[in-house]
Amino acid sequence: MLRLISKNFLALLASILVFLYAFFISLYLLSAYVAGDQYHYRIFYEALGNSEVKDLLTLLRRYLSAGEPMSGLVLWIGANLGINKDIYIALLNSLLFLGMFAFCVKQRVNAFFFILLSFNFYVFVLFTGAERLKIAFLFLIYAAYSKGWVSKVLLVLSVFSHFQTAIILVGTMFNRARSVVLDSLTRLKINKKDFVFIILLIIIFFGLLINFGSIIIGKIEGYSKLSGGLLELTQLFLLSLVSVVVLKSKAEFFSYLLPIVFASIVVGSSRFNILAFFILLFFVAKQDKTSHPLILILMFYFSFKSFDFLNNILSYGDGFYIK
Repeated sequence: MLRLISKNFLALLASILVFLYAFFISLYLLSAYVAGDQYHYRIFYEALGNSEVKDLLTLLRRYLSAGEPMSGLVLWIGANLGINKDIYIALLNSLLFLGMFAFCVKQRVNAFFFILLSFNFYVFVLFTGAERLKIAFLFLIYAAYSKGWVSKVLLVLSVFSHFQTAIILVGTMFNRARSVVLDSLTRLKINKKDFVFIILLIIIFFGLLINFGSIIIGKIEGYSKLSGGLLELTQLFLLSLVSVVVLKSKAEFFSYLLPIVFASIVVGSSRFNILAFFILLFFVAKQDKTSHPLILILMFYFSFKSFDFLNNILSYGDGFYIK
């Protein structure tokens, strides 16, 4: 009994420390992050404080050129409660990081892995510049921690917080298609529902290929001329290599990675890298591979990468400032 009380007390203490770490480091960085995207988010937050919820989509389009209602609603609530923006975002960051901590505890990850995660480049990006994506990740991490219909609802809320996370739904569809095909080959028969699902996927695939094939080729040619785009694809390739070496079950991870690779080629958004990175970490944690030397090297690299990002925030008010 005493051991159980002691264990629960330590868990509570650790949770409080994690929450406070995320809150105060966020508050410090957000007070300095006044340029870049945050300039527009600050104006948007002020406008929300004097608006009604029915005006939300109009304000999202006007100030952010965005249309995700859930992230807008989360920010609208804070603004209309009269909470200072930096304090409100720091609270959201604390909830996000607490969710990461809870997931890591549940999966019993390596302690050094979590320490490196605390100083990770992409974690700081979520804490500061990527505001709508941060809210989407807030729902995502608790979806990963939950089960059943709760997990599904949180996943949908994530998509409506940032449409970029819809790529995870596509990955889920890819993974289901893979399972259906393998199961059918094993049983040498297929039921009607699975047959319809496979035919639908084939039609969608060839429809995209026929209608957008030239665009895809053009984007690939464009990427060869842009060092940033090439770097994005290089990082996805390196994450793929890491997964091949580290993961025991690789097929499920690649079911989620392939749509991200496709989207990165077509859209050319560097933010897809952050999704690929955290999806890899999810499978690494689920498969108990957080102590693998290659994973720890990867985590150390992304912790080291955060120094330049943090220096840009403190020096120029924008983590992505280009000198």
